[in-house]
Amino acid sequence: MKKFAFLWMFGTLMFISIYLSLPPKYTPLLQSLLYQDKPAFQTKNIDSKEALTQLQEIPKRRLGEMDYYSLNHMMEYGIVQGKVDSKQEICYIYRGNHHYQLERNIPVLLHNGLYEGIAASAVFLDKHCYLPQIVAKKMVEESSKPVSKQSESSKVSSYDAKQVAKHLSFLRSPIPGAHVSSVDSSLPGAKRAYRNGIHEGLDWYTFGTGKVINTHTPVLSMGSGVVVRADHDYQEMSPKERGEWLILGRQNNGQTPMYILDKLRGRTVWIQFENGVMARYCHLSRISATVKVGEKVHTGDVLGYVGNSGTSDGVLKNNQGLHLHLDILIHGQWLWGKYTVKERRMILESVFNHS
Repeated sequence: MKKFAFLWMFGTLMFISIYLSLPPKYTPLLQSLLYQDKPAFQTKNIDSKEALTQLQEIPKRRLGEMDYYSLNHMMEYGIVQGKVDSKQEICYIYRGNHHYQLERNIPVLLHNGLYEGIAASAVFLDKHCYLPQIVAKKMVEESSKPVSKQSESSKVSSYDAKQVAKHLSFLRSPIPGAHVSSVDSSLPGAKRAYRNGIHEGLDWYTFGTGKVINTHTPVLSMGSGVVVRADHDYQEMSPKERGEWLILGRQNNGQTPMYILDKLRGRTVWIQFENGVMARYCHLSRISATVKVGEKVHTGDVLGYVGNSGTSDGVLKNNQGLHLHLDILIHGQWLWGKYTVKERRMILESVFNHS
């Protein structure tokens, strides 16, 4: 026992001596390794010109067909500040007034409350986040630009139900002729026992919506916006793969990790609308050829068709369980949790049952 205590004290002293002897620039890196889920340091970002130069000095890692930078290295060189949620596998990155969020295997960037499509997603290895080189460069380059209007996320998060309904009032129904489901389990916030989580969005099935919904049912854009994501090349999971993802999802204290939810959403189209509103159209059977990332869409444009991709029926390749799952976020926030079922229904019915 005494021998163990001596070795522990010796090891601790050695660690402290090494830590104190490190050059200052390595301190942030060591902190980021020790505190992976917390902001790694509080130093001021270097200017964009110097940051671009520093970026060229950072060792790159080849993953697949692209080069990536370690977020830890970018922080070490003072290019950005950041933190990693290792459970959800989300990177939060800060450079000046520009705030970013990237999620594992999701080719979408949240920038100051607005979504945009990117060529490649963040990669997580051993709880460390790696950013595509083209995305890291983009962050540095645009950080020199002034932010015309900061995200109103803090304001929106304080809205009551009537204010949220007003904020969303410009939207039109994605399936004309159908009304918001009369079934409460189809509403956002409903429990989902099969993955020990909650339902993120609104489901549009034949039952409860007053309209026959099948693979011939077109899904329309609810407003004018920009395509953030369109899964034209989606490949369906096998039943085994889906089962493995669900097992992982159940192990996170009732909060299914985003990268797993993304798998369960199947074939999706994401549209960034005005007022910071972003919608995910999920479980689609196919997507219109004209729907492309970065392109504009207008109210009533056909985005795709109802399906069951990503679901238990979809992996079996049958025609059961057909429905549209619709997620609505405002400035990157999922707001439904603070409202009662009655309030959620009021918001959705006021928006969609009269459009």
